[in-house]
Amino acid sequence: MKKVTKSLLTLGLLVGLSACSCSNGETTTTSEDPIPTTYTVSFWLTATGHYKDVDVEEGAALEAPANPTRDGYEFLGWTEQGVEELYDLTKAVNADLDLYAKWEVLFSADPLSYTLVGNLQNSDYAEHEWDTETEVLMMQRTAEDKNEFAITVDLGYNAEIKVKSFEPGWNDDYNYGAPAFTTIDDPANYGPINHEADLKDGNLVIKNAGNYEIVLTTNAVAGVTMGNEARVKITRLGDPLDPTKVTANPDPDAAFEWRLVGDVPWSNWTNTADAPKFEGEGTNEALQEYKSGNLFLVEGDEFKLTVDAAWDGEVGYGTFGDVFGAGDVYGEGDTLPEGAVVGDPKLGSNNVVLNTGYYQFTVKAVDHTVPRAEMTWTFEAAYYGMDELEIIGTATPGGWDAGTPMVADALNPVVVDREEDAEGVVTEEGSLTYTYTYEGLTTTEADQEYKVRSAGGWNFDFGNPEPGVDNMVIAEPGTYNVTLVVTVNLTTRVVTHTLAHVAA
Repeated sequence: MKKVTKSLLTLGLLVGLSACSCSNGETTTTSEDPIPTTYTVSFWLTATGHYKDVDVEEGAALEAPANPTRDGYEFLGWTEQGVEELYDLTKAVNADLDLYAKWEVLFSADPLSYTLVGNLQNSDYAEHEWDTETEVLMMQRTAEDKNEFAITVDLGYNAEIKVKSFEPGWNDDYNYGAPAFTTIDDPANYGPINHEADLKDGNLVIKNAGNYEIVLTTNAVAGVTMGNEARVKITRLGDPLDPTKVTANPDPDAAFEWRLVGDVPWSNWTNTADAPKFEGEGTNEALQEYKSGNLFLVEGDEFKLTVDAAWDGEVGYGTFGDVFGAGDVYGEGDTLPEGAVVGDPKLGSNNVVLNTGYYQFTVKAVDHTVPRAEMTWTFEAAYYGMDELEIIGTATPGGWDAGTPMVADALNPVVVDREEDAEGVVTEEGSLTYTYTYEGLTTTEADQEYKVRSAGGWNFDFGNPEPGVDNMVIAEPGTYNVTLVVTVNLTTRVVTHTLAHVAA
């Protein structure tokens, strides 16, 4: 702040011009001494930590205050904001000025040890994943006077990794996921953050199998590790040293492997590679079109679709319109899509099954001629409920051309063999049982055939339950009552049935 300083005048002097009686009797007029201009120099310890203000007369050199001190740092001097070089304190001051302390962190050895964790897609480390701290994957300090830790390791395709210190515990600041990898050699080698974990905790995904060097640099001040200041550098050094141990990159011309994973028996969220691939009837790999078989899903099931047993291309809520519900809603602090408000279903969260029954999923490439890495997709989900079934065949009124409705039991479905403990916790899921009847089926010829299918089409059907036999056969002419019982094991989701006819 520019200041004007007035000299103290003897009491009685006039401000401005004053009259003086001289010895020769003449009166002369004199001017007051010039008023000096001063400027304020503000000294800051940090961007927001004020230290002192010093007033300096215009054109004078600056006398800095005593050097400040700060635990764990050495004071190097004063700089202007955004300037690396130290300010020359001998320069004349001709304006207000802000100067900032420049600090250098004193070396303080990080007392923690660090481990590479995750699914490395490397058979040598199959047992050393997320919850195991082992010397095999321990990062080594690179120099005694540096808080730098490094490891070199073969990583396979779709490896998911992060750097972790187990000493403070898992859920703390010392857990370095994808955003901490601030230096990467080639973005094409890496995939997006895993799942919907927050930015700090998301895993780094490897999209190019190879031999990698991972270097963690931490900042320890006065013996305290500043976990949130750590940075990780990853560099692909070349191809894997032992390619037989790691998951290889996919063949660019290979078919994709789409799967449904979730809280369903064949997946349970973790066994992505064990879930059945979409290779049902209608799949055409040449056109990059994939169809699931009929999957029986139960109301409340949550799931996503994944590709190539990885989590960086999962398909969640918002892809199938209103066929499924959302597993989560937008909360305070979430980034909201245009038009969304807090409490709306969250795009990308789990798909939630609203209606129990069979589902078939279709995944198609928008353009199957583009390179594999550039392929985009469309998704469809068809629902086939258990409410309406029909009997069809030569033994039925419509023959094989048109089905005749079965009568569904009003209690469908019935839950059987479900068990709970004394606290009401389910210990055995039991089964869903559906019952359908058709009374008065009349045939006038021998060896007439029939089966039961979904209403209006062959989306699913039930024939002779004996292995290797397709249709049910009514050997003798007559009138019969037909009963179909479908049982869905809720633990395994295996669907079985009995289909029988008895003389009316």
